[in-house]
Amino acid sequence: MNLSSVPIGAPLTELDGLAIVPALIRTPHGWIEQSPTRCGSCEGTRLLIGWTACGCRSDTLAPGHRTWTCQECGQHERVGCQEADAQRGPMEEYGCTRRASTPAAQ
Repeated sequence: MNLSSVPIGAPLTELDGLAIVPALIRTPHGWIEQSPTRCGSCEGTRLLIGWTACGCRSDTLAPGHRTWTCQECGQHERVGCQEADAQRGPMEEYGCTRRASTPAAQ
């Protein structure tokens, strides 16, 4: 596949027969990752917190998953993960979880 033949704005979901999760989007300046969608539980804003190593799939270009977390409710999503009982990833273990609100300065 010739990557320069992909139209601007088009998603790239597969390369050499392997899935790309999440899809990459072609821009005039190069390729960018798909932005996180709204939270499925509370419709809150999700943020990208990192990459979780995982061996649940052999059909993807890279092992593991981008990991998103909801800023409002703290729900995590390992994008494309097929293991319902996946363990916590390194980012969660390092304390990268929902930010607790801080008391107002007096």
